Amino acid sequence: MPIEQLFSILRNHRNFEASWSQVLNILEEHTGRSLWQSLAQVPFDANILRMHQWLELQLADIAAPTGVYLGLDTLNMDQGQGKNIDIGWTTCDTRLNQSDWIYGQLTHGESVFLDGLYQLHQIYSLAQWQSVYPIADYMLFLGYSGLIVLEAIAQAQSPYSRLYTWGFHDGDMFLLARSHSGQTDIICQ
Repeated sequence: MPIEQLFSILRNHRNFEASWSQVLNILEEHTGRSLWQSLAQVPFDANILRMHQWLELQLADIAAPTGVYLGLDTLNMDQGQGKNIDIGWTTCDTRLNQSDWIYGQLTHGESVFLDGLYQLHQIYSLAQWQSVYPIADYMLFLGYSGLIVLEAIAQAQSPYSRLYTWGFHDGDMFLLARSHSGQTDIICQ
């Protein structure tokens, strides 16, 4: 899987539409299939706003440097009525590019449902996607959610530093970004 190419796109992210187009291009190149461009028009503005509001609500009472765990859940969307991102947090040294704190005692908040992730899943679950389903389920969920979270945390104004991890709640987890006082440093590793 072209995970390093995805991380490079995220690290250089400046605009959602341009970055999303680059994600689809690397998947087309990697698989040799032209299906990917049919996903270009997924909704993002409402998902960015929802993510921003959700993160602000979940983390509102935390007055310390915090590690934030965002676990992607592809299995519990329940026909659009479930969830697809879990959240947990703990105080940690956010200056370090380490994520071992996610395996400790996290405080868990309410999960969120992003309809863009669900809409993507509805498309790549169709029969014509069967040969590329595993890469779609992994890379599209990771890429779309990473871009949405980056856009959302760029709007955050917390005076406390936050270190964001994201990935699959039952699998691979990665460092995404560090934010502090309205500034975001993208890590993606």
